[in-house]
Amino acid sequence: MEAYLMPALILVVTVLAVAAMALNSKGGDASQTQISGLLQSASLARNSGDYEQAAMLYERALSLIESARKVDESMLSECLVNFSDVLDKAGERAKAEGHRKRLLAIWNNALDSGNSELMT
Repeated sequence: MEAYLMPALILVVTVLAVAAMALNSKGGDASQTQISGLLQSASLARNSGDYEQAAMLYERALSLIESARKVDESMLSECLVNFSDVLDKAGERAKAEGHRKRLLAIWNNALDSGNSELMT
């Protein structure tokens, strides 16, 4: 029974995140709740070894984060760290490296501006 628990949980959280996005799609920017839901679903998929599902969810979360009027850099950093990890594990090292380079640029920018909280 335990073998079915994690995939079922991932499915439920993913469905809830997609439903929330659908309800708010007419309202413009994605909410922090929607993005957080996607990141949680992606994390569950990653932790259960479903890297393909996790990559899809991180990619969607990244798209929503980037499309926001004001980009939440802490969410962006979290997404890029975990997305690059999933891509590495899925064998897509070039894509992972691209995301890591972007992440380093964000972190260097934060250090230059004195925003060290971004990296905690």
